[in-house]
Amino acid sequence: MSFYKDTGRFLGDDRLAFPQPDFRLLRFWSEDHEPHLRLPDWTEVLSRMLLKVDVEPLTPTPIQVDASLRLLPGVRFGSGQLSAMLIQRTRAIAAADREGFLLIINTEGPLAMRVAGREIALEEGDGCFLRCSDEMSFIRRTTGRHACARVDGARLRALVPDADELSGLVIHRGDESLRMLTTYLRGLDDSQGLTGADLRTMVVSHIFNLLVLVLHSAREAMAGGLSPAEIRRRAIKRYVADNLADQELSVAQVAGANALSARQVQRLFEAEDTTFSEFLLVKRLENVHAVLTDMRQAHLSISTIALAAGFGDVSYFNRTFRDYYGASPTAIRQATADRRNLPPMA
Repeated sequence: MSFYKDTGRFLGDDRLAFPQPDFRLLRFWSEDHEPHLRLPDWTEVLSRMLLKVDVEPLTPTPIQVDASLRLLPGVRFGSGQLSAMLIQRTRAIAAADREGFLLIINTEGPLAMRVAGREIALEEGDGCFLRCSDEMSFIRRTTGRHACARVDGARLRALVPDADELSGLVIHRGDESLRMLTTYLRGLDDSQGLTGADLRTMVVSHIFNLLVLVLHSAREAMAGGLSPAEIRRRAIKRYVADNLADQELSVAQVAGANALSARQVQRLFEAEDTTFSEFLLVKRLENVHAVLTDMRQAHLSISTIALAAGFGDVSYFNRTFRDYYGASPTAIRQATADRRNLPPMA
């Protein structure tokens, strides 16, 4: 049986115990459940305590979950680690459980989403603000972590009148208010009893105030004119930059990690009059150039730098580098040393 703390009287059937609607902490650990019961138990706990969903494992092994959930006046929130799974809110489910808003924050591993027919890729540290009335799905292809908060719709709309218009907007990991809210939610773990009514009221106020700041950043991003295509393109470019060292990096791999088709990825680059392959090559060349002109890394051989940037063929690298920069890698490095009056390099 899962461990429930400070929950008062349990309600439920003979096998699963549930706290009253005002529970302060619920801990679900899949190892406490028989392997064949983990999926239905987690689906029921998640649906009754946070958000109604269907859950489908993406591997043949039993699901793994280690999560904490809390309910305070006007706020339900939780965080945890989940194995590969698909979590869906169909149109029918959303229609039956539509009140409020949801902020999901991806804290470890890639997380793909589909919201009202739109594909969204969340990298580590990214967040996405959603209406609970929207049809949506979350795809975690590998084990990862995320935090989420579901808040009262009326209370949030009183603070942010255009909250509905912000649904589906991604808040990127560099946003300070999002980082603060993430840290705050994760800090409210099972060591925090929140037994005092005044303390719980203060915590709820903090969560709403931080969420208002997050949505202010989201509104500014929207005012900046970022289209859904541009948001996806930026996410793909960031994924490529983070995985340059992978010599097998391909458009199919990038598409899968971002819950898109390979053709969709190609179209995003074609809109900028380039291709995925051209973009990847340029990013690798720029990466090598940056290292070559950094004298703190002068001890590294050119072949080592090229291989670390994802080039598997040094001859091909040398040829493409000269074509792009009009000089050899050795000449670029030597020119940098000459400008700084350093001794010649081999």
